[in-house]
Amino acid sequence: MAKNLLFIADEWHILDVEIETTLIMGVYAQKHGFTCYWATPDMITADNHGVYAEELYILNKGCTKLLKTKETLNLEEVHSIHWRKDPPVTLAHMRLWSLLHNSLRNVVFLNPPSALLKWNEKYACFKYREWCLDTFVADKDALFQKRMGQWFQTNNRLIAKPSADAASRGVRFVKNPKQLHFKKLGEYPLLQKYEPRVLDGETRFLTVGEKILAVIEKKPNPKFPIIEWEDKKRRPTMREIKPTAVQLARAKKVLKDLTRDGVVFATIDFIGDRLLEINITSPGTLHALTEKTKLAVLKAYFKATGK
Repeated sequence: MAKNLLFIADEWHILDVEIETTLIMGVYAQKHGFTCYWATPDMITADNHGVYAEELYILNKGCTKLLKTKETLNLEEVHSIHWRKDPPVTLAHMRLWSLLHNSLRNVVFLNPPSALLKWNEKYACFKYREWCLDTFVADKDALFQKRMGQWFQTNNRLIAKPSADAASRGVRFVKNPKQLHFKKLGEYPLLQKYEPRVLDGETRFLTVGEKILAVIEKKPNPKFPIIEWEDKKRRPTMREIKPTAVQLARAKKVLKDLTRDGVVFATIDFIGDRLLEINITSPGTLHALTEKTKLAVLKAYFKATGK
């Protein structure tokens, strides 16, 4: 088996190369003798003979830039494939996951396309609805407005979220229904009751395989309670912490279900003891870990390829 791997990831220009988890993975892989290829989803093709990445890129030594190639890579001849594209998740991505699930044979794919289809970052929490924030989902403006009106009778602030995005993009606090432009939230958005503990920050579990390898506190800037990674002023401060007993018990339950579905790498986020999100599409924040913990996560992650 060739010592090469493929990241299916974002376009380079939108990455923050200083903190991008995919590049941290790439540096580790290169140190262990791997060539790291890079493709965006639109470079993937398929026919009756196989699945390919065409005219893709190679990461340079140190993973500081992409080198363009004219190569066509047979995806069944690589060591492993790693889906690392951030949301928003579009219908095109879901169709590609279905294609990859049905077309690929005998290749390690992290996380599996079947799991990517199942574990939507926002909706997965409904599997544990007794533990998650009070949430309403609808795809009709009138029904969304109706529920807002009901909830505003007992709440002076709500949270609106797009269902297909991540990293807090599009999330907003709503103090008045007239503030909300429903169509900007996309299809089947989420409405949540405001949880005051959001100002205390999130607790993130990083899991690999069947193990919890790190727990991080993500504390927002008090001036900017909604975390936004694209704006450095709105990024959280982060540190490794010990979770509460309730958080730990619930994270272990979620992890058991993720493992059953073949998920290798995930993050599980809480506000207090309430489940917030489960991310298997492009789990991140490796840069926030101590070097010892980061190395443990990377070793476990690549060991999980089984080759």
